[in-house]
Amino acid sequence: KKISQLPPYHPAWKYVNSRKIPPIYHAIFRWNPSFMEWTNSLIPGKFSKDALKHDEGRIVIPFFNTHNHFFAYTGRSLSPMAEVRYITIVLNDEELLLFGTNKVDITKPIKVVEGPIDSTFLNNCIALAGSNINSLTKLAPSDTFILALDNEPRASETKHKITRAIDQGFRVVIWPDNIKEKDINNMVLAGYSPDHIEY
Repeated sequence: KKISQLPPYHPAWKYVNSRKIPPIYHAIFRWNPSFMEWTNSLIPGKFSKDALKHDEGRIVIPFFNTHNHFFAYTGRSLSPMAEVRYITIVLNDEELLLFGTNKVDITKPIKVVEGPIDSTFLNNCIALAGSNINSLTKLAPSDTFILALDNEPRASETKHKITRAIDQGFRVVIWPDNIKEKDINNMVLAGYSPDHIEY
């Protein structure tokens, strides 16, 4: 079911609303009560019988390509005890594993964030969703993109990503010191408007 079709007391509805995810995505994000079982109906044997014993409901974040064809999805667990919070399933590995390519204009600057949820707050924005930065150039030239990676200034991996991106001709965002939040969603929750974050 679409998140928008769930009752207000449903945990998935509560989660999506608590994160202030824009309403337009409430009809795009879904809820599946048996994520692994459903995945096995699409990719037989993807999850073993042992794994199915730990099946649970997850919010489903669908990926669409530039032609608006569904080709992958991420399942977001709501359980604080989940060993794996996000599980991404790819139905067609010939597609670029980028979230949001169906809704961007490649003739304009494209903002790039790390997570699909973060991308829902910004205009003309896609999410890497774990993909390598190099995959972006299969969509458009490197100078089309503005990388706004998570705000982790002391993380060596983040520093390395930013340095590599600059060397490859990407524009990058260096978050100012007064921004303490880790990502776009947390900035919104802290009271920053998406317009303020963009400009």
